Amino acid sequence: MKARTGANLDDDLAQRGLVRIGAVGDDVLQVSADLTLLGDESERARVTTALGRSLGASPRVEYAELNRIRRAYGGTTPFTPNDTFIGLQWHYPLIRLPEAWGEVRQFITAPGTNVVVGVIDTGRRPHSDLNDNTLTTGFEYDFITDPSIAADGNGPDSNAFDEGDGEGVVPSSYHGTHVAGTIAAVSDNGMGVAGVGSVPVGMSSPTSRVKVVHLRVLGKGGGTDADIARAIRYSAGLTNPGLPTLANKLDIVNLSLGGPGFNSTVQNAVTAARNNQVVVLAAAGNENSSAPSYPAAYANVISVSAVDRNSVRAPYSNFHPTVDVCAPGGDASIDTDGDGYVDGVLSTLISSTGAENFVFYQGTSMACPHAAGLAALIRLVSPMMAAAQVETILTSTATDLGVVGRDNIYGFGLINAFAAVQAAGTGASTMPVLVVSPSALNFAPDTNQLSLALSNGGNGTVDVQTFTGDQPWVTLVNGSAVPGIDIGSLRVTIDRSNPLLAANGTYGAIISITTSNAGNVMVPVTVVVSAPFLPDVDLFVLAIDLGVDPPETVAQTIVNPAFDGLDYSLDELSTLDGQLLPPGDYLIVCGSDENDDGFICGDGDVYCGLYPTLSDPALVRVSGDVAGIDFVVAPIDSGAALTALSGGAVRGIPVPRYARLRAPARN
Repeated sequence: MKARTGANLDDDLAQRGLVRIGAVGDDVLQVSADLTLLGDESERARVTTALGRSLGASPRVEYAELNRIRRAYGGTTPFTPNDTFIGLQWHYPLIRLPEAWGEVRQFITAPGTNVVVGVIDTGRRPHSDLNDNTLTTGFEYDFITDPSIAADGNGPDSNAFDEGDGEGVVPSSYHGTHVAGTIAAVSDNGMGVAGVGSVPVGMSSPTSRVKVVHLRVLGKGGGTDADIARAIRYSAGLTNPGLPTLANKLDIVNLSLGGPGFNSTVQNAVTAARNNQVVVLAAAGNENSSAPSYPAAYANVISVSAVDRNSVRAPYSNFHPTVDVCAPGGDASIDTDGDGYVDGVLSTLISSTGAENFVFYQGTSMACPHAAGLAALIRLVSPMMAAAQVETILTSTATDLGVVGRDNIYGFGLINAFAAVQAAGTGASTMPVLVVSPSALNFAPDTNQLSLALSNGGNGTVDVQTFTGDQPWVTLVNGSAVPGIDIGSLRVTIDRSNPLLAANGTYGAIISITTSNAGNVMVPVTVVVSAPFLPDVDLFVLAIDLGVDPPETVAQTIVNPAFDGLDYSLDELSTLDGQLLPPGDYLIVCGSDENDDGFICGDGDVYCGLYPTLSDPALVRVSGDVAGIDFVVAPIDSGAALTALSGGAVRGIPVPRYARLRAPARN
């Protein structure tokens, strides 16, 4: 701290229990308080911050600031937990999370106050890889007012159990359990997956200091703005007439939900929560649209869009002027590295029978909890940081993607966990640091060109000297260097006509990027070469009307990939009455019927798919011709669940097909 000219600080220091312990130059004093009686690390941090603010407010003090700890850059060892499926969580290295975990473990070495994230979603289902990091009694709450939506026989209560959100033939997603797992699945416990925020910090137990609380607002068919607004207010420790008030407000709120249309009540709830220093994040939406989706588009909300494993906009992700950052949301329609698993985001879930499993989902709903978990890590290393400061760190440390600077697709860029944690409390590097995103490139069979984003994770100027590939089928072109900073993007092209890529298989290469002053980076490249597999199986494509009870199949056609390809049309030739589908909303589903019981996607059937995904179906509105209704149909167990721990397969949804419409005979 620095005294104003001629001021005597003896009384100011004595009143606060501060003593002089050193000086910088002639006019800056280093002062300290004995807080050894406060055993909680976060409480010591809170008191230290409060003392500094109090001292800085004295009229005799020019300024007072925290004496933060800085560390040598590059001294952090990335932390890799021993969870069984950590190798399938490709989305964590993409945001430099292992380095961030290592930094947090170096910075925080003792237990302390928890950082709590509210998951405003479908509610809680017990899961052994999540339970220890879930707060229930006195925290969770079910805000659903309408019993028909709640499906639990009553209105709001203190039990946030997820009763399911499916209707008719649409399966329940148990979405809240998947979202919560990305934030806080128990790490380093030798099973399952790891959560972004659940790094063990200096304890023998893997239980972390980042916890989740389920606030249930979504039930059968969704949830209302009023219920969502009440949940947001509750999370901030604010009152709702007739409902309890949370004794201690939450730190972060994750809203992996949304839709069109502004609502003043929800906006006011968000503003009140932000004013009470709650960080509010929301998914940007999955409509592949530039239209605003709420709550992501509200003021004071951090809007999160989605990228795939190559840091490219996911095909479903919305793009809008309110997008702040992007995070991994995955793409469950592809397997770019040929490992046999789709490129979705892997997290905790349960099957329709209640059995625990680990499932790949895709969506901005999966991207948002990555950012929420990182916000929790920021609050972990800097407990007193204001909500606006947390947002500034998330946006200012993000790795810029797309056009230079902020854009509507990626916002300020891909969240960078390592840079964010450093900036929050462990000290960002004062030297230039080359950051490359993604950390690996994966070329699917139909992909020939991708880009690497090169940015400066420190200060000063990065001087890139060379970039080379170690295989002749890799071509590198400096795509958009930033003036005055020898970085930008690097376009990577694969020459599939090269004889070295003639045979089916998986090929590897290494791209080396060297600098004179900011370190060197090696980026692994995986290229999958394969002819498409087209099985000889009859696939029934159905249009289902959910507006009747029971749901009715109103149109059906059959394709066989080996003979017909995968194009389909639901027109007057596919309906029972020979008429076009009347205007309305329809569920589009496709599957096989190997057991010939007149149902698809049931026990004994192999292939199943829903538009746009099996895990997150949506209705298709028909009011004339509709085209481009593309979706993935795959073996029900292929990439849908990791059955090593699931206790069985995740079954699809039995759907009646036309009994009289059979596939044509094949020669």
